[in-house]
Amino acid sequence: MGCRLPVLTQRRVMGLFRFHSLFGRTLATIALVSVGFQLLTLSVLAFYVLVPLGKRATDDLAAVMVHAMQRWERLPEQERPAFRKILKQNHDLTLVVHRYPPSRQHRFLTLFLFSQAGACPARWR
Repeated sequence: MGCRLPVLTQRRVMGLFRFHSLFGRTLATIALVSVGFQLLTLSVLAFYVLVPLGKRATDDLAAVMVHAMQRWERLPEQERPAFRKILKQNHDLTLVVHRYPPSRQHRFLTLFLFSQAGACPARWR
């Protein structure tokens, strides 16, 4: 018998995604394709459905608020409390009348912060 040659046994590496059988490889492929398809579907759904829906809802709320303000200015003083209740019940809007008009400094500060965040249109900057 010979001269004692070293014998290296084949070590098994226990990897998380190491599949040696055909079933394991097929399962991994199907799982990766399914996850990729789900991510693609959800991103398309968010881009084409949820974002436009949010924009339309914001526009609708702004229209309700502008209409309420215009109607509030046309109403006589005795009908305003009833209109306030109707707005609270139907639209969950609360009208608050301030004694003093807001200062113009707050308006410019708000526009400045919006422009820094990129939320303002370019013509406002």
